[in-house]
Amino acid sequence: GVTNQSDPKLEEATKEVYGKEFYGGKLKANTEQFSGIKVAYAKDTIKEWLIKNKHADILLELTNTPVRCRCGAECVVKVLNNQWFLNYGDKDWKELATKCFDEMSILPQEIRSEFNYVIGWLRERACARQHGLGTKLPWDKDWIVESLSDSVIYMAYYTISKFVNNGTLHAEKLSGEFFDYIFVGKGDANNVSTITGLSVDTINQIKKEFDYFYPVDSRHSGRDLVPNHLTFFVLNHVAIFPESNWPKEIVVNGSVLMNGSKMSKSMGNIIPLRKAIQDYGADPIRLAIIISAELLQDADFNMESVSGIQNKLESLFNECSRLKAEKIDTLEAEDKWILSKTQSLVSQV
Repeated sequence: GVTNQSDPKLEEATKEVYGKEFYGGKLKANTEQFSGIKVAYAKDTIKEWLIKNKHADILLELTNTPVRCRCGAECVVKVLNNQWFLNYGDKDWKELATKCFDEMSILPQEIRSEFNYVIGWLRERACARQHGLGTKLPWDKDWIVESLSDSVIYMAYYTISKFVNNGTLHAEKLSGEFFDYIFVGKGDANNVSTITGLSVDTINQIKKEFDYFYPVDSRHSGRDLVPNHLTFFVLNHVAIFPESNWPKEIVVNGSVLMNGSKMSKSMGNIIPLRKAIQDYGADPIRLAIIISAELLQDADFNMESVSGIQNKLESLFNECSRLKAEKIDTLEAEDKWILSKTQSLVSQV
């Protein structure tokens, strides 16, 4: 339990209490017409009532000011007419996402409360813009799809990308029926073949590829993406895919530092992964990252530790190579203990 106000567990306990209050709590009888409404929905309900009855108005502002663009100018809120939004505030949609979160594995476990918190406050989010590179919004060609609105399901595209790269699939020949059949199993291969000109065998091969890799077994990303990319990843999946293809796990990690500093091209402290593996091998690099920090902490990576780990691993390997394998008829208690510990670690990893 929590021992005092300086206990690191206090913040975790506070989030847990707030989470239970937010999702399980209801407004009391003294709130009159709002009595009995779940706390999670009360804010929006009361806000709508206040605006409808002319007791409140909407003021748009940036909460994390000042925000500056790359040229140094301060950013302000601009209202775009006929803007398109994804309504992440929809109650039914949130309930589906919450169900997915409740059933999936989230590592480390203490990050789960952060996802619950984000689901609670998420509302409409602009899904299109008018400048820059990107795909035209299908139903409104004046707008471009905002990258974070569709990139959160790009792992579905990964399953068929090789057919694009080898020239089997051409974007101009693909249709809604094609993606409906491949991704959600709607329709049949013969109809898709007629529409796209692809052979039934090719369509079934692509469908087999998607079915093999989906659902997503594990999605790894940084903690800074919890309130956006990772939560959108779940929301968009539950909106598009059947429950059998909902994500199974999210793993959240800290950043990787280089000798205590943030990695930056301008600082010249980035070592390409391919070169690092060529110089030191994959195992020393894995171990150096693992032992430098817990999952949510920023890992401080330095090449001296990698070199030391490489030497230690080579020493252990050489020592084991000198041992002779012999048949053991009876296992001692110590042997059984070592085997048990080893298998326990294997099952976790």
